[in-house]
Amino acid sequence: MFKVLKISVFILAWILSNAAIAEQTKALTGNNLVVLENITLIDGTGAAPKKNAVVIFQDSRIKEIGIVGDFSYPASAQIHQLDNHFIIPGLIDVHTHIQSPFHKEELKMLLAYGITSIRIPGGTDVGVKVKKWLKVAKL
Repeated sequence: MFKVLKISVFILAWILSNAAIAEQTKALTGNNLVVLENITLIDGTGAAPKKNAVVIFQDSRIKEIGIVGDFSYPASAQIHQLDNHFIIPGLIDVHTHIQSPFHKEELKMLLAYGITSIRIPGGTDVGVKVKKWLKVAKL
C-alpha cells in the first residue's frame, strides 16, 4: 500500500514539474522596450546572485525581471547581450557635499558610478534623489 502511494506521489510530482517547465514564455508588448539579457543580477536581499537574468525596461522604468527564456519580445525591442556584466540596486552616498542641483557634472558622475541617492551632512540632513536633481537642473 505504501509503495503504491510513494509511486503515485512521485508520478504526480513528475507531472507537475513537467507542466511547470512546459509553461509558455510571457509575451511582452509595447514600445520603447530595452532588454538586458544574460546579466548576473544581485538584488540586494542577500540572496545568491542570479545568472542569466533578464531585466526589461519600458520608458526608462523596470517593467519585468526574470531569467532568459521567461519572455518573448517584439521585434522593436532593443536587446543587449551583457554576458559577464552585473546589475545591482542603486547605491546611496551618505556623505557628499554637493549643495545644489546645478552641479551637473558631479551629479552625472554619481549616476555613472551607480549612486542614485545622496545625503548631505552638515546639519541639513537632507536625502536627495540624484535623478530628481538632474531634472531640476534640466539636463
